[in-house]
Amino acid sequence: MLKTCNVCNATKEHASWKSTTCNDCLSKGLKYCSSCNKTLVLGDFYLCRGKPMGMCKACEKKRSQQGKIDSGYLDRPEVIAKRNLSSKINKRKVHQDPVRRQAIYDAHNHRLKVRRKEDPEYYERVIASNRAYKEGLVGTLTAEEWQNTLEHFNNQCAYCGAETTLCREHVVPISKKGLNETQNVVPACISCNSSKKDKDMLEWYKETKFFSEARLAKIMEWKGGASRVPKRS
Repeated sequence: MLKTCNVCNATKEHASWKSTTCNDCLSKGLKYCSSCNKTLVLGDFYLCRGKPMGMCKACEKKRSQQGKIDSGYLDRPEVIAKRNLSSKINKRKVHQDPVRRQAIYDAHNHRLKVRRKEDPEYYERVIASNRAYKEGLVGTLTAEEWQNTLEHFNNQCAYCGAETTLCREHVVPISKKGLNETQNVVPACISCNSSKKDKDMLEWYKETKFFSEARLAKIMEWKGGASRVPKRS
């Protein structure tokens, strides 16, 4: 459909009558935000069914927050708790499905590739951030020690027992002076690792739906127990 593009101000072909950006500008990685009236890169827009939404991420967040305030959603903690629980259950189902999990990873990797093309300095910032994080760690967990850790926990998440992609999880968080050593590292699925963050392990774990005394005992047993992991002075 021929319309005037809000990015290049030329009359060009658009995907639909609602579109504010022509197909040419979209192919160049540019899009017009219908809320803040700014021209931004595609990475600044959320995707809906694989296509960028009309408003940028910042405007979408403002609109969503205002909607929650107007509807009284923020004043109903029981509704928020129920929705969060439902979201966790659905995410866990997705990660347990290898086909759907792989589709998520592929989509994520594709977005990273697109962002690297649009922002050449992005990859350099990520590398610099990772290097600074590693240099700040006290103690070095070797590949052999990590393999022994996986075998001790039967290649399962130490917290929920899921047999999926596992990452290194610091029982005593690095931000709270935990060490990057065998006694302080256990395998965890992405969901548990993201949920725990920098919380106290015992307090967080006992509040989860999948809490297990047996798994907790196995964690504490690992190389003398995480409770005796020395902290940095």
